[in-house]
Amino acid sequence: MTINIQNDSLNTPSHILKTISSLPIGTGFLAFRDIGTIIDQYIKGVKALDFGCGAGRSSRLLKEHGLNVIGVDTSVDMINQARNISKGIKYILIEKNFFKNIDDQFDLIFVSFVLMELSSTQEITMLINNLSSLLAENGKIILIVASDDLYNSNWLSIDTRSCANSVKHSGDIISVYLKDYEVTVNDYFWKESDCEECFKQSNMVLLEKLKPLGLPSDEKIWVDEYDKSPFVIYILSK
Repeated sequence: MTINIQNDSLNTPSHILKTISSLPIGTGFLAFRDIGTIIDQYIKGVKALDFGCGAGRSSRLLKEHGLNVIGVDTSVDMINQARNISKGIKYILIEKNFFKNIDDQFDLIFVSFVLMELSSTQEITMLINNLSSLLAENGKIILIVASDDLYNSNWLSIDTRSCANSVKHSGDIISVYLKDYEVTVNDYFWKESDCEECFKQSNMVLLEKLKPLGLPSDEKIWVDEYDKSPFVIYILSK
């Protein structure tokens, strides 16, 4: 099976938003706010792979936390943009034999919103299997996905009214409107339980499951973010 990491026809957040060079300032802020703390707690080495790096915004975040980062993506345009913006980060365009040809191992593999681009749980499981083969001893995968609450709540900068009352099935394509960027994007809908079953099938150990909530110290006008999290951050190991 070939994993199609980016599907232009799907118009996914990873495809659109990763062309943006800065981290989110609205609801998406919560996906990245605590990454530094997580790195300090779980990551012991300095070698990091940012899988699906886009224009490099997450790669730069990892570098700011003291990691030596390699960013990879399937889009030549995004890789070129990342190279133009970033200094001190190596970016590689993924080709079909990427996992067979790379002989490096990483203390951290960072994967943000990539699973929402994959159209089947088989693809998700295969990707996790492939990524796990690149982990160094004691290496970890930090993986960010949409939470089950994302499509049923009232957020500061994510409008989910178009799908809030619909019956959702795993693998459905669901649209949301991102106010910060004035764009509608489509995701594959995967429940948290779908992702966790893929981790199990990949023989990964789930070390922690985090659901970041809004805090007064964020200085944002949060809505449901105080009580629900739009995102899940998983920490996995072999």
